[in-house]
Amino acid sequence: MAAPLPGEVLARVVELATPEHAKITVLGIARVYGTSLGLPHPGLRPTQLEWDDLRGYVDRAAEVLRADGFEVRVELTRSRNAPKMIATWARAKRFDAVVVRDPPRSRWRLVIEGDLAHEIERRCGVGV
Repeated sequence: MAAPLPGEVLARVVELATPEHAKITVLGIARVYGTSLGLPHPGLRPTQLEWDDLRGYVDRAAEVLRADGFEVRVELTRSRNAPKMIATWARAKRFDAVVVRDPPRSRWRLVIEGDLAHEIERRCGVGV
């Protein structure tokens, strides 16, 4: 489920981007459920309402960053594996840093899914 970016995440983005007045990409990733082993099922894809919510959250974050004078690009994508998708974008667009919101998760989910920042850094070698 998509959620708005907290103020501390946006503050960290501004802190990292300010010295070089970097270009910023706000990437929204919609969750696709299921496995890649079976036939695609439309019920496992994000609904239009979920896309609209995600687009609203990403656009609001971009507006805040644009108000601070940054050049901001907004992108939406969908994936079963969010860290893999973020790493793919980081490598393809040659990001210098990645700032992500790590939502609170239960202990068993942390064990199963792993640390989000570590997974992204492991896949692309960019500081998270």
